[in-house]
Amino acid sequence: MSPVDDTVVCMAGESISSPSHRPWLLDKPKDSLKQCEDMTVNTTTPRPERIVYYCEKDFRVQAENLNNICGCGWYYANTTSEMAKDMLRKSDVGTFLLRDSVDPRFLYSLSIKTPRGATSIRITYTKGKFQLDCLEKLKKILPKFDSTVALVDHYVRTSKGDSRRINVNRFLESSGKKDMPVLLTKPRVNTVSSLQHLSRQTINRSIPNSVEQDYSYHNSHIDKLDMLPKDLRTFLKSYPHLN
Repeated sequence: MSPVDDTVVCMAGESISSPSHRPWLLDKPKDSLKQCEDMTVNTTTPRPERIVYYCEKDFRVQAENLNNICGCGWYYANTTSEMAKDMLRKSDVGTFLLRDSVDPRFLYSLSIKTPRGATSIRITYTKGKFQLDCLEKLKKILPKFDSTVALVDHYVRTSKGDSRRINVNRFLESSGKKDMPVLLTKPRVNTVSSLQHLSRQTINRSIPNSVEQDYSYHNSHIDKLDMLPKDLRTFLKSYPHLN
């Protein structure tokens, strides 16, 4: 595996890579939002729409995303690639954790134990969507997700596979090799989840595997549990992920 902090992966035999930035708006949300609003409204020079987008929609997306990853139980803030490698050294192949990327152009990195050792894949953020690090030419075909947890969940589900589906996601090593599939089988947890959350995960895992990004398949199964109170069904839908 590449010795650098964050490795790229390849999709269907192609290598992939892409830049992004950290969610600086989370530091002082109210002040930052007001400042950006003033920049947009009071300046005599027309500003592109992306100024408003980054100041408002991005803040909401990042705030919700941070809330999700802080509750997942396998997010490690302030963790370097070397620290992650050390934590995963004796773990089973397929064990993973989420951490902050040490590269300021990126939001997070996904560290995974592979048959050839532990490595990391950067996660990018563009226009409200999260995506694995990829080449410009592959941005349109690599899946994008509304949250980091949803991104990880997708690759957990594709790692499970079945007789009708083949995992086409491949690691791209510094040597140019791309013969090893990306496999995520279990998280390296760092906290004990609540009984409610553990019960929710158990129910999620009992539902037949699906890789649908909008979780409509999951929600349709939850709706069939009409013996449960509506609030409980809403709770189950609020976190449709396996881990």
